[in-house]
Amino acid sequence: MSSYIDKNSLYKKVQYIRNHLKITYLDYPLDSLKLCSEVLGKKMGYAPFKAPALRGIAAIDKNDYQNDVILLNSARTKIEQNFDCAHEIIHTIAHRNLPGITSFSCFETVGKKQDPFIEWQANEGAAELLVPYRIFIPLYLEMSRKYARDFSNTPPEKPLARRFRVTEGVIHNRIESLNYEIYQYVQYGDINNIEILSQRKQKERGWDKRHDKLYCKNCLSPIEKASNYCPICGTKFPKDGLHRIGYIFKGAGFMKYDGIKLNEHNRPLECPCCKNEEIHENANYCMICGKWLLNQCENEDCPEFDKPLPGNARYCSTCGSTTTYSNLGYLESWDGKTIKNHDDDIPPGFRAVEDDDIPF
Repeated sequence: MSSYIDKNSLYKKVQYIRNHLKITYLDYPLDSLKLCSEVLGKKMGYAPFKAPALRGIAAIDKNDYQNDVILLNSARTKIEQNFDCAHEIIHTIAHRNLPGITSFSCFETVGKKQDPFIEWQANEGAAELLVPYRIFIPLYLEMSRKYARDFSNTPPEKPLARRFRVTEGVIHNRIESLNYEIYQYVQYGDINNIEILSQRKQKERGWDKRHDKLYCKNCLSPIEKASNYCPICGTKFPKDGLHRIGYIFKGAGFMKYDGIKLNEHNRPLECPCCKNEEIHENANYCMICGKWLLNQCENEDCPEFDKPLPGNARYCSTCGSTTTYSNLGYLESWDGKTIKNHDDDIPPGFRAVEDDDIPF
């Protein structure tokens, strides 16, 4: 394996390892210690390393892989050792043919004498071996939505760490590493047709989006940071940051609500009333039925009054007034109830949410 292999090729190599060892997704969680000694036949040992940051050592016999030796820090827990061992396994498989290198000493952080790219491969390869993206990403979204309204803000890392027999830190790093891939899955819902791309390649493309968003805890709709009201359910958010915590969370547990599809000029692709598809780019009224075409705040005193709103906005996120599409009956309430216009001085009731209300 070249020392300059990219993320996509690395994941393919890990899948090749799984296929060669007849590991299926039904075999998870994996015990890398048993995999190393009982399946791969490598020699294993444990030692109380003097350097606490030293996680593991791999010594390679280039003539016989079963003579490879992996030493792990005995002061580490079995869960921590599971990832440490997987890291060393990747070294012994992926890096055994690197010229002049027969051993690897792996620390918590990469040292000056280590090749950071080689260590990244071992870390990323171990993560993909123990936490495959194809089963992890859908589970991550499932757990995020399960705990989306948890008032203690239970992170999905905890149940996912148990599911894959790794630490919560490994899961957190996995979420960050797979941000680009999770974003695609959230958008398109197809785990089999997402692009695997390293963070370096993402930067080269100028891609800097996030899969996780701020969302209203009442209806789970994504919101902007400066929003005073939720554009979907109309919940009023306190202005003080500490008090907003009870109303707003950040994560992947949000829901996307359907609305009227708009073009680049903020006009509907077809008239919501008569379904006329001939909409001119600057038209304010439908040429067939004469109905107003833009979704806007209905409060003339609102600073956002003349600005177009998203096609699914039931409420103005600035003043909380209902929108044009709401008043014309084009949009239903998120929970199937009547859309009400809230007085700017009186926040809407923050009702308890029952399981039957959750829209997924």
